[in-house]
Parts: sequence; C-alpha cells; structure tokens
Amino acid sequence: MERNRSTGFPTDTICRPPTCILLSNGGDTMHLATIDGKELTRALRWLKSSPGKKLGSAFWLFGEDLRLEWSGAVRSLDAQVWQPVADGIMVDCEAMKHVTARLTYSGPTEIRFADSQLLIGRDRFAAQRAAGPRAFALPVDADEGDVLLALLGYGHDATAQSGYEEAGAKAVERLEESLIAVGKATRWTGLSQYRLGEIVMEELGAMAQRQKQRYAIDNHGE
Repeated sequence: MERNRSTGFPTDTICRPPTCILLSNGGDTMHLATIDGKELTRALRWLKSSPGKKLGSAFWLFGEDLRLEWSGAVRSLDAQVWQPVADGIMVDCEAMKHVTARLTYSGPTEIRFADSQLLIGRDRFAAQRAAGPRAFALPVDADEGDVLLALLGYGHDATAQSGYEEAGAKAVERLEESLIAVGKATRWTGLSQYRLGEIVMEELGAMAQRQKQRYAIDNHGE
C-alpha cells in the first residue's frame, strides 16, 4: 500500500482535501489538516505533562506541518495541511486542559475550524482564529508576574492577541488586591495609597520594558 511520505497515511485516504461541508447552522468549514490520531494524542499528552503553569491560550499553527504551542511548550507534528493558517487557531487555556487530558484519537483524523470551534474528528470545542501575529511568547516557566509585565509592556490588545488576555486580567486583579493590602499595612507611615501605587507602577514599568526585549517575537522574517 502506497503511503504519504510526510504523514505515513495511505495515499488514497488523504490524496485530496475533503469536500467543504456545511454545519447545521450554515457556516462554512475550514478543512485545516489530516493527521495521524495516535501521534496527535501523544503530542497532547506531552503538552499536558510539560512543566509550567499553563497560563495562556494554546496556538494550533498550520503551515508545512502542525505546530502546537502552549505557554512555552512546543510540539511539531507531521500532518497533511490543506489550509495553512500561519497565525494559528487560538484555543482557550481551560479548553486546552480538557483536550490534552481527555481526548484520544487513532487513524487518519481530520482537523477543521468553523463557527468559533475547532473540530477534531467528532470532538469540538471553543476556539478562535488568531487576529494576527503574536507580539510575544512567554517561556514555559513564566508565572503571573511575567504575564503582568507583558501586559504593562505590550498593552491589552497585544496581550490578548498573544493568548494572555484572561491571565492578564487576573494578574491586574491580584496586583490591585496586593496594593490595597500593602497600603493598609503601611498607612501608619503616612505614605498615601496613591503614592504607593505610583512607586510600584514606576518600577513595574521599567521591569516591563526589560522583559519586552526578552520575549518579543520577530515577525519580520516570517
């Protein structure tokens, strides 16, 4: 049986992209790729067990192969890509935790996108097409402090586009709570809450600029 050199699948199963179908609500389906289900399952389990806090959304990048990136962990897989999506499909952190822990595949498995959902075989879960290139990528050992500095350095839109919108909001909330607690603890010194906030934000701003140089993604060469 002749097999595709890239994926190892029988050529008669993936020699041409599947015909575009319509979902029940009439939305067009993007047929992104066909991949070996067992290889995909192994990659998902590997991502689940990789170190780090998994603070951001995951990106499924469809180019010459399928590249999975999640909070600093990266895994590339041979796949027959039908529709390249260079900036990727973004999968919410909680949804990705479910996918990597529970879903299992075997045999040639289709990956599609439609109506803000990523469809793998018969499974579907919330996702969105990335609005553009990411401004930054945090390392696998990043924590809430790194997310906060990224938000301060890049701003809300770039942080959201890079997959850290929800984590950024939580980091800001934690900072506000911390400043209130410190303000109460140091009130006896006569230092106002406002001035305390100024001092902290000035230092965080400088730290954010230093971090910005470390974690920026160079999109000019892509």
